[in-house]
Amino acid sequence: MKNGGLCGPCSIGEQYITIPDIWKREKLKKEVEKLNLEAAIQSGYDPKTSSHDSAGAYRKPSNAPKSWKHPNLGKFKLDSSEEYWTTRIQVPALVAFTLDDPHLDKKTDDLYEIRIGYDPERDTPSDDMIAVAIKILDHQTNLLTKITQAIWDDFSGHGPESGMWWHNDLNEVKSQYEYMDDNPPETANDLFRRMSAEAIHIHKQVEGYDGAVAELEFRADYEEEHGLGVLTDGDVILGIGYAGDTMVFGFL
Repeated sequence: MKNGGLCGPCSIGEQYITIPDIWKREKLKKEVEKLNLEAAIQSGYDPKTSSHDSAGAYRKPSNAPKSWKHPNLGKFKLDSSEEYWTTRIQVPALVAFTLDDPHLDKKTDDLYEIRIGYDPERDTPSDDMIAVAIKILDHQTNLLTKITQAIWDDFSGHGPESGMWWHNDLNEVKSQYEYMDDNPPETANDLFRRMSAEAIHIHKQVEGYDGAVAELEFRADYEEEHGLGVLTDGDVILGIGYAGDTMVFGFL
């Protein structure tokens, strides 16, 4: 079943059963939040004095340091919500994605935000999360063609099931360009000018995958509202979806 999100391409018909998909995802999130709350209460969580992050992870008030430095990745700061460590770092390969937004200043550098999920039990990120971040930087050039090819395979139906509105529907993707002053993409390489990299988010884990994983977040002209997220362990593309809400292939 395809996920049209709250709008997707806003066509509700035989191909896109969007409302049940929304209910399914929201029900799943509520079930995960309920399990997280039950486990947190058993470990001493007090709703009156503690908080939870946007992913539903409950925690006690933190005494964590506000910054942390890695010898290769540089200095990270804890964001105000205490959800992740953040810094900006050079990722020159991502400059290959060249989509311009007329409402934003043109990007003139190769610095991108890297966010590493905060663990309330640790003063620094776990070794496996750091390892994924380093692997992304080390393999950044090789990842470029893997990303565009995986997206193109999703459009054409040759790749794993993403559950998104564009899966196995290249014609619908192309229809998004009917009112643009440009031609639709015809090959995977055409996607480089249809997207621009925004950030890299390192997750401790995501639903359907056991282990640290990176989500590369993009703006995309064929999905302007939600953007695009690509999950990877640094070697393999594991999932494609909306930016900030990407799940592994086959999970939906």
